[in-house]
Amino acid sequence: MSEYYFKIDSKWYFLETYKMGKANNINLKKLYPAKEDQDIRMVELKNLAPVFYYGKPEKLDTQLIKKIDYESTYFKEVDKGLNQYNFSAGWWYLEIYTPLGETIKIKRYSNFEDPELMLYKIPDAYGGRQNVLFIVQNPEELFMSQVGGMYAIRPRDPEQPQRRYSLIVYKRDKDGYKIIDKEKSIETEEYKDWVKKKRR
Repeated sequence: MSEYYFKIDSKWYFLETYKMGKANNINLKKLYPAKEDQDIRMVELKNLAPVFYYGKPEKLDTQLIKKIDYESTYFKEVDKGLNQYNFSAGWWYLEIYTPLGETIKIKRYSNFEDPELMLYKIPDAYGGRQNVLFIVQNPEELFMSQVGGMYAIRPRDPEQPQRRYSLIVYKRDKDGYKIIDKEKSIETEEYKDWVKKKRR
């Protein structure tokens, strides 16, 4: 005795296995094994967050996310002989860059070394999109302001192309960070068509 749900043309249908099988001599359990009994495909995603947020601009990976500022709200100084260190926690001000060149500003409470964000994109082969980004934040018991959760950043327009450029050329800004040279980079035809439709 079990129950089955089928989705056909965006509508869900409920079936009782016993009645369906008895009336039509169909073994639904064999034809459609329950999901919980099947091997689940697990795909390990690469964390796209940079390893370092501090340092010389030419050594930092700022193509996806960049630290703009850090404001300390908690400071602790420990001086116990050989055990000497300073610890700080506070607000990180970050910029996330989307594939079409838009900038998203976020604020995150964390320790002074790392905002402790994990950034993921689902590969195209598994139904993902380059312009959809998942941010995963782990909570920290010591600091109530360091909330946890998962957030999805996606375009407002579902027809927005995934990429702006077919060829990207980089240059350095006034602070020495690597940025896209929009004059020398080549835009995709898909992006150009999308921009024309938006202007109509």
